[in-house]
Amino acid sequence: MASGATAVPTLRLSSADFPGRDGLAMWRELVGRKMLRLDMEPLKDVPPRFELKLLKPPGLGIMAGDIGPARFTRTRALMADGNDDLVLAVNCRGGSGLVHGRGREVEVGQGHAILRSWAEVTTFINPSPMQFYGVMIPRAALASLISNVEDACMRVLPGDGEAVRLLTSYVNAVVADHALASTELRRLVVSHVCDLAALALGATRDAAAAAEGRGLRAARLREALATIESGFADPAFSPDDIARRLGVSARYVQSLLHETGSSFTQRVLELRLQRARAMLADPRYDRLKVSEIASACGFNEIPYFNRCFRRRFDASPTEFRSSDGAPK
Repeated sequence: MASGATAVPTLRLSSADFPGRDGLAMWRELVGRKMLRLDMEPLKDVPPRFELKLLKPPGLGIMAGDIGPARFTRTRALMADGNDDLVLAVNCRGGSGLVHGRGREVEVGQGHAILRSWAEVTTFINPSPMQFYGVMIPRAALASLISNVEDACMRVLPGDGEAVRLLTSYVNAVVADHALASTELRRLVVSHVCDLAALALGATRDAAAAAEGRGLRAARLREALATIESGFADPAFSPDDIARRLGVSARYVQSLLHETGSSFTQRVLELRLQRARAMLADPRYDRLKVSEIASACGFNEIPYFNRCFRRRFDASPTEFRSSDGAPK
């Protein structure tokens, strides 16, 4: 670990650790009121299931997980903590939820997002199980990026907007990869999340321009890399496939990948070779011919595959398969 690096506080919470009705009371008190500063109440006559993960890099809070049917209320009593952060919550998967606040009720469907103020009494109800995440952003940080933060509260954002979609994939990656030990990386993640949230909510002209070359670009790069990981085995896979997914030009995609020090062609070739090496070493694929493995990894020209494999691993595919040498 780099000098001066410290781990981001991460907490995993499960209702399985609080079984039975007594456990539900403990969960509501310890997790709900003490940690989340929310009053939680099940909607059915059974304790609901909760699986939560909380991350707290400086200047940001991230909560993600699965929740059963329940009602969550930020009560006036719990507002005594003085926290006036803004929470952008996204319904990633599941039925629609209902948010009550400012004297009205709004519906948040799957994929949609809503901004809530932690300084106001609000209630969120999910009648059915839901997968969600929420990012808690200091009010001053977000208010400096959008025109009127008060007008943005309680407004539903559709999930088909680029900023919401990219923010969702970006936050999912941050929650999944445990890569926040570096102080510099934590700073970038906080900046990128704020950029994407501001773009989703209506960033000012200056903030939008800054986010275009900062948070938006970083999120697009993450999505481009994820698209390569999932599509490299298709022989016809090209930068155009990524461009269509991101809604940008193929030239922009090549520019994004150039920043990583590896071109599209280099990255795809390495992934295909690593997949082929793993399959050649795996007894489960012993019945497949080398040509069949090459095809499954995206190579449609066997001589080219053989040349690339030998150049990368100092052995032909057949030699590698028959040896127990350590991979290079």
